[in-house]
Amino acid sequence: MLNIQCEKTVEFLFNNFAHKTNFYNPNWQLNPDELKNVSIRRTNKYEWDEAETWVEMLFYSFRKLVKVEIVGEPQVYK
Repeated sequence: MLNIQCEKTVEFLFNNFAHKTNFYNPNWQLNPDELKNVSIRRTNKYEWDEAETWVEMLFYSFRKLVKVEIVGEPQVYK
């Protein structure tokens, strides 16, 4: 339940307060068919607590394009 509330809060903040760029590069266009089998796996806990906020903003956008899986694997980078 807390994750859903956190996700909704991040979504609201991201949609209403994040900087929106006017820059568009057509070379960055992603074909949805190419992304059907792509997934991103992320850990469910970061050793650096402050990372949770800004990393979640990235995954919020990634979820619009690909499947994001939260896994129980530990964060390997220290």
